[in-house]
Amino acid sequence: MLRFRLKEILSIYNESRHVGSPRMTLAQIALAIGVGPSTLSNLVSTEREGVTNTATLEALARFLKQNIREFQLEQLFEFTPPLEASCTTNVDELYPHRTHRNANRNR
Repeated sequence: MLRFRLKEILSIYNESRHVGSPRMTLAQIALAIGVGPSTLSNLVSTEREGVTNTATLEALARFLKQNIREFQLEQLFEFTPPLEASCTTNVDELYPHRTHRNANRNR
């Protein structure tokens, strides 16, 4: 599973910003990239999987790169378990609970 680290990135940015510079929030980023605030909130939630599309990820990465000079794409997410620990590449094996949920929808 991918775990998005946007809250950590914002925390580091906001702690290191210059005095008098405005704080950066999820709501501001959502507005800037053209998605609803709940889209980003769902991505950073630890209670559920973030589901999004590549357009949102691209917009988010471009926004962060334009606004945080030190930003690197690999800071945005991490794999759990780590890529090195995973032996499968099959999406149904990576997310078995989603397969079960989707099977129930198709009935």
